[in-house]
Amino acid sequence: SIYATATSAVVINSVTSDSYGNYSFYYEEGNYYGDHTRKLVVSKVGYTSQTYDYHGPSDFVIGTLDDANIASTITAIGSEKATLFIRPGTWNMSGNVDWSSYTNITFKFAPGAIISHGAYTVKIPKIYAGLQQVFSGTGTVTLSKVKEAYPEWFGAEGDGTTDDTVAMQQTSDCGAPVVKLTDSYLLTANITVSNPILFDGQNIATIKTDATYTLTDTNFLLFDVKANHVTFKGIYFDTTTVVTPIAGIAFVVHYNQTYTHGKVIDCTFIKSPEATGAKAAIAFRATADYGEVKGCYFDTGKGAVFTQAGYTNAHDNTVKDPGDVSFVANGTGSTFATFANNHIYTTVASSHILAEEGAANFLFTGNTIYGLIDGIGIGTSTTSVTTQSVGGIISNNIIDGNNATVTAATTGIYSSQYYSNMLIVNNIVRNMPADAGLASRALLFKGKGGTISGNKFYEGTSPNYTTAEITLYAGAITVSGNTSTATNRHWYVTGDNTNLPISFSANEMIGGVYGIQDGSSTNAPFALNNLGTCTATSPIDGITVLLNYATTTQLTNKAAIINTMDKYTGKAVYNTTTKKVLYSAGTLATDHWYDTAGVDTH
Repeated sequence: SIYATATSAVVINSVTSDSYGNYSFYYEEGNYYGDHTRKLVVSKVGYTSQTYDYHGPSDFVIGTLDDANIASTITAIGSEKATLFIRPGTWNMSGNVDWSSYTNITFKFAPGAIISHGAYTVKIPKIYAGLQQVFSGTGTVTLSKVKEAYPEWFGAEGDGTTDDTVAMQQTSDCGAPVVKLTDSYLLTANITVSNPILFDGQNIATIKTDATYTLTDTNFLLFDVKANHVTFKGIYFDTTTVVTPIAGIAFVVHYNQTYTHGKVIDCTFIKSPEATGAKAAIAFRATADYGEVKGCYFDTGKGAVFTQAGYTNAHDNTVKDPGDVSFVANGTGSTFATFANNHIYTTVASSHILAEEGAANFLFTGNTIYGLIDGIGIGTSTTSVTTQSVGGIISNNIIDGNNATVTAATTGIYSSQYYSNMLIVNNIVRNMPADAGLASRALLFKGKGGTISGNKFYEGTSPNYTTAEITLYAGAITVSGNTSTATNRHWYVTGDNTNLPISFSANEMIGGVYGIQDGSSTNAPFALNNLGTCTATSPIDGITVLLNYATTTQLTNKAAIINTMDKYTGKAVYNTTTKKVLYSAGTLATDHWYDTAGVDTH
């Protein structure tokens, strides 16, 4: 029988809800089993009624609000599939509880029903609850069969002013594969992520910090990831009010060493903090391989992505006014990084996309950079790694210097002397900033070996524009099919490139004074197969033009073509066997070949 109150003697068959939709009814204590079930019909005039068949009395917990009562109830249910309704009130746990084996039961929490467990642990399988507090305590709560969890279940207010750090940490630790974020959460300390999780902000949630933030070992690591397959999606991160500079390192999302396959998708980062150490919105540390950053927006922070890991892929992101390098692959462990189709707009930053300190085999492609203040648009750099590193590909990027006035030299594309075999193709560099006589360049190539092809280097349009000068420091380079405009010089060869030839062909040089100019007596000769179109006043200035290649065997054979045709005193030939440039002592087939130091070689 069903009663309206606990003391009523009148049997009823219907109840009426209050203005909030809550209703209650009572039934006699006893042992219910078999077909002792009830049919519940929820109805309202003008609405379709909802029927719940086979709703057993054992689906409700009656009696005292404690773990013993819940335990006896679920024992009575046994293996039958059921929904256990936890009525409003504080349910006190007297010790650690483990209900995880009752996977046939869904624990449904009414608004106001709270498991108070103190320091005790709670293991529970399926739960159903709204955006309300369900757990209260410091002990670990483990949810074994849920699809998602909410910080509100652990007491988060989500109002942007109440400290939700503890609730966020407990949600991260509960074992749910998805953490759903629905509001604005204030965090005042680092969150350690130790399980594979998707933090889903649903493009509506905000995570913010304030000036009370407590650092861990002087470091700011808002989400410190120590698990594989951790993803952040659709979250607005606002770290504007963190007190800076931070003495250690500073990352909003930090993937620790060895933890792989991290993803950050469709998130916004506002003002990632300043620090004396490494800093950026997102970091993949050494061996945190296969990370991905996609569709994110970074505004006025200290850089977007910093990776020391392999196979990092940052693509289709937008960066506004970064205070440091936007995308950087750092260290010898950072291999095969891809930075593609990103857009950077700035009036304040220096370098934008870099491979540095031995990062190798990278691909920087399809990026757009608008604004260069000083430093490098795209390229390589190193200060501590002085051994040669295998370079990568820089292709199909657009770098627009925005004709800014700067106080330091600026380079559109840069390859340092410790990177070899670079491939720089099909890029556009234009409107390089005025620099009051400083050495800004569209391209500065110091690496040994590589290809520069199909690029377009255009001068700026401001009254103080720099030239579209391309400077080559090292040899063993193929330069072909490029277009440049300049008022002074197009290609400038300097540095010590002895015995490393530069193959130059079919480049278009429009305007200017010099097409190709020699800036050093130790330069390698040019293999000038085809000068291309050149309207400069002096197409070639001081360049040693090398037309021939030969092996040692050919050079030492007086009957070889290299010795019998077009041989003249001072003729330069590149020995492909010894990798040295040699010069003829005379016109005869028997005349010897000397190296650049005047030593009789062949």
